[in-house]
Amino acid sequence: MRVLTVTCSCAENYGARLQACALTAWLRSEGHDAAITDYRPAYMRHLENIWPRRVRPLREWLSAARNYIYHRDRMVRHEELERFMASRSPLTRTYGNVRSLRENPPAADALIAGSDQIWNTSLPNGNDPAFFLDFGSEKCRRIAYAASFGTATISRDDAARMQPRLERFDAISVRERSGAAIVAGMGLGEPPVVVDPVFLPEHDYWEKTAENPGVQGDYVVVYDFMRSREVKRVAQRVARLKGSRIIATGPFRRSYAHNRTTASPEQFVGLIRGARCVVSNSFHGSALAMIFGRDFLVVDREDGLNERMHDMLERYGLGCRLASGETPDALLAAPIDYAALRPKLERDIELSKQFLRQALS
Repeated sequence: MRVLTVTCSCAENYGARLQACALTAWLRSEGHDAAITDYRPAYMRHLENIWPRRVRPLREWLSAARNYIYHRDRMVRHEELERFMASRSPLTRTYGNVRSLRENPPAADALIAGSDQIWNTSLPNGNDPAFFLDFGSEKCRRIAYAASFGTATISRDDAARMQPRLERFDAISVRERSGAAIVAGMGLGEPPVVVDPVFLPEHDYWEKTAENPGVQGDYVVVYDFMRSREVKRVAQRVARLKGSRIIATGPFRRSYAHNRTTASPEQFVGLIRGARCVVSNSFHGSALAMIFGRDFLVVDREDGLNERMHDMLERYGLGCRLASGETPDALLAAPIDYAALRPKLERDIELSKQFLRQALS
């Protein structure tokens, strides 16, 4: 079966790219002709020239110079993300907006929307018809896999707008229990809650993806999107308790850490695999730590987009892994009991695979 996925596959972060490739990798392992729809709307193309293009006030030139290292790292990381995508999964032709998808849709027997925050109405993608599969032949099966709203609730207006779009789907699954309640509140029944695509491939897939990052000795990984003071406080305390140094990856350099801001996706996975502990406000940073059986601590994001992480922690009895600068040392240093966690996770993974197999049958 020709299966195309539609997700935030061009977002400038490791998690978005890894989950997109993981889903197509699993679909191909099931015998499907699977590919990622290379959808690149303008609101996801954030990279701009480092230097002002026309005559600008001196303050803009000074700002550009001050942020040169940040932009340089960002460009290097972008090239690594693009290389990774091209090497790990087949891509369709590039589409820049939903109109181009409607006018010349890629051939497919089934379309899968998800995972990631494709239906987060506080972001542009939550208002984009492309992520509701509003294109392509009416004969295509339309499936939502591990779709996320990113928040616990949505407004009545957003629900009213979404309902007719979701009614077109042949099968819907979501990634968080709050998402299931949102869909049920639209009168569409309660969809199953499934695991993020990074959990679908066999463990060997991630072992082969991970690249030795060249870091010697014990280390704690920081993966922080927000320049969070709380992440810094937690990471410094954990490093002290474990006698480890701190390695920071992600979009920002940290004065308190050894920085790997230009790590390739393979090196990013390798950093998680080798860490003593992962301190993060990223869903996928924590998910990969679970895949490799590493200790991890979650710090809330300041923008409030924490539902994904809270749901995962609650589902697997890991509420104590939600940390702040006030968390007692004993909890920061406590190991995760993976012997108790894995059976529940493995059941959820198998149920998620069954959902996809049935939806595509």
